[in-house]
Amino acid sequence: MSAYEQLELFSEPELTRRMAQNLAGQETGEERDAPRLGRQLVAVLRVMQDGKWHTLAGLAHATGHPEASISARLRDLRKPRFGRAVVERKRSDGGLFWYRLAERSSDHDHAEPR
Repeated sequence: MSAYEQLELFSEPELTRRMAQNLAGQETGEERDAPRLGRQLVAVLRVMQDGKWHTLAGLAHATGHPEASISARLRDLRKPRFGRAVVERKRSDGGLFWYRLAERSSDHDHAEPR
């Protein structure tokens, strides 16, 4: 099963619920943002499912969400609550970072989340 297929097991309502749990207890009032953040997470997953390398700008263009939000959702994908996806990052010669959703190997299954 691919990393995306594993994450796809979470429906948009489930991702929104998990996002709300992730934000719970924060005094910023961001719990009300959970539906929006859940939609962002689903949008990022839909684009990243191709397994190709993407820049934050490319993901922002494809999803319609700001680069800062995309970056935050990529961090969320790595969390156990959201499936511990393997989001690889590489830096091009010009300093631009590229990201892709990779297959989870047995090494990643037992690795500590970052």
